[in-house]
This record gives sequence, C-alpha cells and structure tokens, in this order.
Amino acid sequence: MGHIPLDLISIKDCGEVIRKIFDNRKQYLHKTLSLSGDKLTIKHMAATLSKHLHPKQFSDKQVTTTEYRNFGWPGCQDLANMFEFFQRVDQRTNIALTKELNPRLKTFEEWVVANKAALTKL
Repeated sequence: MGHIPLDLISIKDCGEVIRKIFDNRKQYLHKTLSLSGDKLTIKHMAATLSKHLHPKQFSDKQVTTTEYRNFGWPGCQDLANMFEFFQRVDQRTNIALTKELNPRLKTFEEWVVANKAALTKL
C-alpha cells in the first residue's frame, strides 16, 4: 500500500460539505460526489506525523494485503479487502470540489497541527 496514495478527510470537514450539499439540494440531487481533503501515501503521512509529533517517529511498514488479512483481529479481513480494492482501482476524488464546498478544508498536515495535543496523548 505504501506507494498508493489514499484519500483523507476529517470528519469535521465533512460536516460543512454535507451542509452545503443539503443547502443546494437541486444542484447535487442524483449526483455522486467523491470528496477528499488530501491524497497522500502512507510514507508521506508517516513523515508528516514524525515532523509534528517529535520525538515520536512513524514509518511506512510495507504489509501485503495477505499479511493484513491474517492479523487476526476483528475487521482485519474487511480492511485487507478495502486496501486490495485501492490497489486495483484509482480513487477519483475531487479535492477542488471539496474545497469549493468547504473553503476551510484542512490538508492532512493542517489537521495534524490542529490536533497535535490530542495525537500526542495517544
């Protein structure tokens, strides 16, 4: 998975987007919107977390979907299936549209900075 960028969005950012969609119902009715706040590889996410949560260090451990599927905890098979799908199908999200619907949309790095205190406690 490390070489495949994943779409990211904060649940808080989703709320404003959904409000705008409901406020403009006719414009978005019967349409599929593919939302995203950022699109990064695990390696990039790890670097961002390490940069802002120092001295904690994060790394991109390459795990195959087969290895993930065999972890044995609840949900690991479902997540392995999701990661396998992401490897096969490019996710066509629209960061520009998401930002249009929520101009205060945070990138992953902005989200990490805004949530540093909570993340440090983990």
